[in-house]
Amino acid sequence: MAEQENLSTLSVHEMQERARSAFAQGFRPGPRRLSRAAQLHLIDILSRNGLAGLGLIAGVVIFVAVAGGQTAPFPTAVWAAQVLIALFVCRRLRSDFRVGENLTARPFRWRANYTSALCVLSAAIGAGALMTTTQSDPPAQIMQTCAILSVGLIGSSALHIAHARAATGMLAPGAFFVIACLWQTLGVSIALMTAIGAYAVVLFAITTASRALKSDTAQRFPRTTTNRRLQRKVATALDAAMPRAASQA
Repeated sequence: MAEQENLSTLSVHEMQERARSAFAQGFRPGPRRLSRAAQLHLIDILSRNGLAGLGLIAGVVIFVAVAGGQTAPFPTAVWAAQVLIALFVCRRLRSDFRVGENLTARPFRWRANYTSALCVLSAAIGAGALMTTTQSDPPAQIMQTCAILSVGLIGSSALHIAHARAATGMLAPGAFFVIACLWQTLGVSIALMTAIGAYAVVLFAITTASRALKSDTAQRFPRTTTNRRLQRKVATALDAAMPRAASQA
């Protein structure tokens, strides 16, 4: 019974170390929610890698604004302004969280707010495919603009794989506008089919990578609440059984 009592008083780190040893020996529990430590670790990765993703978006916006400003200066200026505003909001959310200001004590709410901001940013970026191009532009120029915007969306989405919804939110709205631009300007074409296929493959790859990262994090930071409760129940049952066994003897 002393062994059961010791098990019931193990620290969180000791419980996690035992769970990691069980994983190494081939034990795989059924699907469960991530532990709080695992979720916080993924949120930390999301906030760290987010800066590179936002920087990539800024570079894409500057390039497209310079290239598209020659043929459609006013729509391009409006588009660049709305993207920069959405980019500023995302960067401010990320910076405040990293330096320990707003929502630092509520990381899950910060993640939800940041994911929503990424969706708005993605839609603003994708709108550039419609605002900076016209049907009179050469097909090569339209495809170039859509390709550059797609590179920004895909690259930024890949840097947010720590949270599948954030990665999808960074990719899906912008991809919809890019595909709509190709449909409107080029109709059913090879470029349109290529874009749809490429986005589908990238979305599958990002989802798979996000699940792999989530599974690896779950093994590094396993849940301990269920095991601790079970061990406490076992210890309580043994404590209740010992007096009965002694009286019968």
